Amino acid sequence: MKKLAIFSVLLFSIVTVGISTASAHVEVQLRGYSSTAGDESMIWLRAEHGCMYNNGMYPTEQLQVTVPNAAGRPIPSNLPGFVATVVDSKKKDSAGVPSTYTVTWKAKNAASALDGSNYFEVGMITTWSKKPQTFYIPAIQTCLVNANPTGAMAGMGGMSGTKDLGKPLFLKWIVTTGAVPKDTSDTEYGPAAKFTITK
Repeated sequence: MKKLAIFSVLLFSIVTVGISTASAHVEVQLRGYSSTAGDESMIWLRAEHGCMYNNGMYPTEQLQVTVPNAAGRPIPSNLPGFVATVVDSKKKDSAGVPSTYTVTWKAKNAASALDGSNYFEVGMITTWSKKPQTFYIPAIQTCLVNANPTGAMAGMGGMSGTKDLGKPLFLKWIVTTGAVPKDTSDTEYGPAAKFTITK
């Protein structure tokens, strides 16, 4: 793999509902690997924390990202206690190639879920399209609610509204155009990460 100077694309969103001082973001990094069209490369995704709700962080049980075929069919890294899968989209381009690939890291059990107060990283091997272009990598974190939260922080209410935790919590970094939707009782929203394949 051809190495270049370190290059990174940051996805950053200030959470505006129910949180006074916190920020949530997903970071996409090359860490010195190539962004040049046609090259085999690697990217890393860093999730900064789990889902915030009522002064606590809830553990992440799943991270799912959607990767366009401009990155080739990704090969995901291992994450201890998780199972990684890649699923081709049903939609194909004119050459019969899937338009996107859904990469999912899912905890094997509740004990394997990642502490909501800590960041975690996953990686993927990619093969960039021969055509320079810019694309998005939407990401969704799913958090356990049948677990004790960690990292309680004064003044941070997390998701707004109902106190009912009978369903999962989500961090959805999926917005590619237009305004970011308002957060709901179980979901926080933010812009999807943007990445550019260079000449």
